[in-house]
Amino acid sequence: MAESTRNMYQRLENIRSIQPLVEALRTISLAKWRNSLNRIQYLKNYQEKLAGIYQIILSSYRAVGMEKKSKTDSTEWYFLIGSQRGFCGNFNQRLIRRLQEELSARSPENYQLYVYGKKIKQILEKSDIQFYPLPVLFNIEQVERDTIVKLFKLEGFSPEEHEISLLYNKYTGAGRYETIFETLFPIQTPEPGEDHPTSQQEYIFDTDPDELRKYMEQELLVIRMMNSFLSAAASEYSTRFQIMENAVENADDLVEELQIQVQEERRKKITSEMRELAVGAGLLGKKK
Repeated sequence: MAESTRNMYQRLENIRSIQPLVEALRTISLAKWRNSLNRIQYLKNYQEKLAGIYQIILSSYRAVGMEKKSKTDSTEWYFLIGSQRGFCGNFNQRLIRRLQEELSARSPENYQLYVYGKKIKQILEKSDIQFYPLPVLFNIEQVERDTIVKLFKLEGFSPEEHEISLLYNKYTGAGRYETIFETLFPIQTPEPGEDHPTSQQEYIFDTDPDELRKYMEQELLVIRMMNSFLSAAASEYSTRFQIMENAVENADDLVEELQIQVQEERRKKITSEMRELAVGAGLLGKKK
């Protein structure tokens, strides 16, 4: 009986000692989740305006009889965005499974794989998949335009020589995400129809159309890549928040349950001691 009571006390103290840590992780995850969503919204507005201008440039580009040159013998760059920390369920495992599917039909000579995320790097190090860490250090929820520009510069990105695809968990809601593999570059744009709003307007560009198109494509690539990193961050932090929220609730329930058990053991012990005193005083007979 005494051993059981000591075990319950020990469990109760252990749970109470980790409760502040779990609550802190929940609060931090919530703050970073909200920050990522706010930045995604700002980028979305800017990206939509940028894409609209790019469509206008393409219309002008086609109007003067110029066409984009097709790529030959380009190198594919894959960016895998995983988690920096644990406590986020199957976040990395889903990415690894999708990565293996995408790479199964490709030879290592045809691509370069860049990986963000300490936890997912640890998983990949145990596999036979060759990868490169990103040459720029940054926190995913604080990624800036200059970060992406610097990354491309260090790796020698060339629009004529490289294609870029991203594999990440895209945010779809609180604690929900979709594992997707999408091509960011070359930028795929639909051919404008007769009723396309930009095709009915005339614009004059002082800059060379080809140079302007290349600049806009790289700017769109940078912004879309930032948006993908932030979406992956929102997925990671919202998932971790949900897990920590459940852990806090479970800990509260368990503390309440253990407290009831401890109180019950106390009552039993007090009742037993009072009975022994009553028997010793001759108020009660001994149990046979």
